[in-house]
Amino acid sequence: MHDDQHGTAIVVLAALKNALKLVGKSIHEVKIVIAGAGAAGNATARMLTAAGARYVVLTDRAGALSRDRLERMDPYKCLLADETNPFNERGSLADVLRGADVFIGLAGPGIDSLDDIRAMGRDPIVFAMANPIPRSSRKRSWALRV
Repeated sequence: MHDDQHGTAIVVLAALKNALKLVGKSIHEVKIVIAGAGAAGNATARMLTAAGARYVVLTDRAGALSRDRLERMDPYKCLLADETNPFNERGSLADVLRGADVFIGLAGPGIDSLDDIRAMGRDPIVFAMANPIPRSSRKRSWALRV
């Protein structure tokens, strides 16, 4: 088990189940957008779909992972595009976030805006989980304070 992958996925699923209860929505019917298609995004998408999520869309710097996208697609992203994004949505994070119920930020800081969040559906759930400062910078700044 790796904390960046499986640990993140487990915590997101637990938190999402609780948040969905609060807003009266079901994991089977909500649209979930995940920003970040790396290790954490991959594991989280797989965990959520295994738990019954039917409408998960992942994004990376080039936009939504879709079955016909060619730019910046490696074998793992192609597999994710096949297993998620049931309506083959295309476009930027802002595009696919419109009307979404859940946003899970696993990429970098500042990738979305308040307007993007406002464009989400009724009672949106937002998990902004990206590290705002890269680990290497944190280590350096800690060392400077000593």
